[in-house]
Amino acid sequence: MDASTGEPKWQERVSPNARFAIIGAGIFVFFGMLMLPWIFQELRRARDMATWPKTEATILSASVESRTSERESKRYIQRLRYRYVVDEMTFVGDQVSVGDEAPSWMSPLGAEMDLPAVGSEIAIHYNPRNPSDCIVCVPQLAIGELITWIWLAGGVALIGMILMVVAFVAWRKERLPPGPPTSR
Repeated sequence: MDASTGEPKWQERVSPNARFAIIGAGIFVFFGMLMLPWIFQELRRARDMATWPKTEATILSASVESRTSERESKRYIQRLRYRYVVDEMTFVGDQVSVGDEAPSWMSPLGAEMDLPAVGSEIAIHYNPRNPSDCIVCVPQLAIGELITWIWLAGGVALIGMILMVVAFVAWRKERLPPGPPTSR
């Protein structure tokens, strides 16, 4: 109770259910909005990688690794280790692609057939500001995937906003009358 006005404080006027709903809705809004900068950062990174200069690299080792995921069958992924020179400095890299965009095969034979031989040359892209940052397969800007992620983030935020409005309306309807709290 506010001693100066005699009105109950806002905490006393908001029921626990309304507080819980408002906090839950706020969490949806927070995570939806948190996803958007990450999406645009990944888009910017993929766009930047597409402009990185190319150089030749020598394969130091090449192997095939099997992976099994919960929703897919077994896949085979190439693992490469390569050496390249930029501005008379030698670097060693092993980044083939970004995230799950690694080229994969359904059979080990397919992956091994495309596996470059040790000592052979391949083209790689390197970051001109940090030449130790390199990649073999530059990510393609998949506009469909980008739109899906934006819809997802926007949808999560929108659900949070709708829940916030519903919680606010519920709070307004069940708001305790001004004055001293009464026992029910």
